[in-house]
Amino acid sequence: MKKILIILVCQFGILTINSQEIIEHRFILNGIIGVTNIVPIQDAVIEINDEVKFTNKLGEFSVKSDLKEIRIKINHLGFSTIDTIFNANNLNGLTELNIIANCLVNRELALSDIRENKLRLLLIGGVAPTIVIGQELIENKYNFNYYDFGCNAITEECVKEYNFEIFKYLDHNYGNVWRNSIRKDVIGLNDYKKY
Repeated sequence: MKKILIILVCQFGILTINSQEIIEHRFILNGIIGVTNIVPIQDAVIEINDEVKFTNKLGEFSVKSDLKEIRIKINHLGFSTIDTIFNANNLNGLTELNIIANCLVNRELALSDIRENKLRLLLIGGVAPTIVIGQELIENKYNFNYYDFGCNAITEECVKEYNFEIFKYLDHNYGNVWRNSIRKDVIGLNDYKKY
């Protein structure tokens, strides 16, 4: 039994390939996509040549191909895209992919927004954004804007990572008095209050 271990660092994240069986010119790809090893990404788009698949609620996908070379493209709202080509001559066999995704909305974006004085507190709403009467008074007082992703929400873990940096900034500049003034549906607020 031949074993190959390859690690590719991509814009999307870390892609681990573990080839265990030799099947001539046949790809059998089983994979998991997640924000971390614990938090899966559901409904990521997996494009293999002309075939489109989606990850299930556990972030899993499976694809079979008899082609010698396949192009894999992985997309999900709020994440960088991975686009790569696999060749059967190089991998020879059953392949397992474990992908840890990099959020586009993350700590680094929050720090950039703080530097540019464009603070946002992120929400994940429904079909239509919710506006609370008087929220603009709080936005003006603490110099931020609410941003509601609506039903096109990105992964909650990514939103928390962003919001936590904004929370730290607000704590540093206003103490913790702001915490009772902002909307209760701001993602990550309850977890942050535990610190």
